Amino acid sequence: MKYPSITIIIPCFNQSNFLVQCLKSISEQTFNDWECIIVDDGSTDETREIVNQFENKDKRFTYIYQDNQGVSSARNYGYKASKGKYIQFLDGDDFLALNKLKLQYEFMQNNPDVGVCYTNHEHYYEKTNSTKQYKFKILDGCPLSELLYEWDRGVSLPIHSALIRKSIWLPGELPYPLDYNSRYEDWIFWIKIASKGIIFKFLNENMAFYRIHNSNFSTNWEQITSNFIKAMFYIKNIIPENQREQFINSNLHFAIQRYSDYQINIKIYQSPLWKLTKIICRPILMFLPKKIKQKLKYLHFGFKN
Repeated sequence: MKYPSITIIIPCFNQSNFLVQCLKSISEQTFNDWECIIVDDGSTDETREIVNQFENKDKRFTYIYQDNQGVSSARNYGYKASKGKYIQFLDGDDFLALNKLKLQYEFMQNNPDVGVCYTNHEHYYEKTNSTKQYKFKILDGCPLSELLYEWDRGVSLPIHSALIRKSIWLPGELPYPLDYNSRYEDWIFWIKIASKGIIFKFLNENMAFYRIHNSNFSTNWEQITSNFIKAMFYIKNIIPENQREQFINSNLHFAIQRYSDYQINIKIYQSPLWKLTKIICRPILMFLPKKIKQKLKYLHFGFKN
């Protein structure tokens, strides 16, 4: 039996509003030697019906259902069923450029020393139907140090931007840990891979799109900080003992400082003086160049374009 070259694994939970675009970005790929495994993580919407429509037209699509256990469990489930030489993870609300698989497959075939090939990517804004370049620090080689000490500080590697050589995992090994089921799971995922000494390579092509919509991970900074610290203490136990103290001190300082800065900003924004400043400055802002206004907005000054 001939196995497909690439397995696309799509975990989804109540994302039927976006799933058609996601699956179309797979079915219309310029590279054809793939299988796509959709793991329905206990959805209560029309996920099953949508996937069945694609299954009926194209046998390369496979639907799997599991009771709700979280995205890491769903990705592991899809991985266990995979037959491809390469793995492409993709969430049900995101999508790919139509030549992504072809571009990365050819690169990986020509560079057998590379274990992870990832591309440039854009944010897709659902509300305005627009895209914006996502800026991040480029990681080439084995980026373990950057992943340990710079995550969320310029280092961020969206899972769907990567094509991963399946052989980096040992037989019976799963990509995601079974004993961790919280946010920041991708931080742990990448550190586990980099800890193996795997080589990463960046391709400067916009091949993946991360959808921004109302259902994305909460911007509640208490929750974000809590999840960051949970992941941090999990990572501490999987890195060499001589690195643990420095890792905890660095990341705990960052998490506390980021949360503190947010709380200070909230107090400033709610103060009468800040509200008065905005009223006074608004006429001036009308005459500023667009780039400066965007910069002020990026710095959380609260001004609208």
